[in-house]
Amino acid sequence: MTGPGPEGEPKIDAIRLWGGGLATAAVAALVAFLGVLIAHGVLGVHLLVPKREEALADTVGGAYVLAAAAGALTATLVLQLLVVLTARPMDFFSWVTGLLTIVFTVAPFITGAALAREVATGLVNLFVGLTIASLLTQTGYAALRSGWTGDR
Repeated sequence: MTGPGPEGEPKIDAIRLWGGGLATAAVAALVAFLGVLIAHGVLGVHLLVPKREEALADTVGGAYVLAAAAGALTATLVLQLLVVLTARPMDFFSWVTGLLTIVFTVAPFITGAALAREVATGLVNLFVGLTIASLLTQTGYAALRSGWTGDR
């Protein structure tokens, strides 16, 4: 747990937070993998990759899976920092993850690629973002409650 705060201030159970962050990373990676399977395997649509990585298009599935896991771990770190630095960490975390999910959902539509690729990429990004936001929000509340020192 983080060090004790003044009486009545929340503290976070870091072990529970990071355990939840690792579990969220695994689930987000599976959601990304499922999205790639449906987009490419079922619908025959390749997800978007940056131009310089076109030669690596066959590894897009792996890149999406790793990026989803890395995004969940980064979000866990952001959540821990918000707990330490802000008065209402879960409110700020919800805003940050919500806005980033919207950004990653909309971003594919400014590429000028085929509409099917834009839609598939946006949907995979949306589902990964919603997964990370919802699971880490729940994890954050649980980790705060377990580390709470004052009356609720």
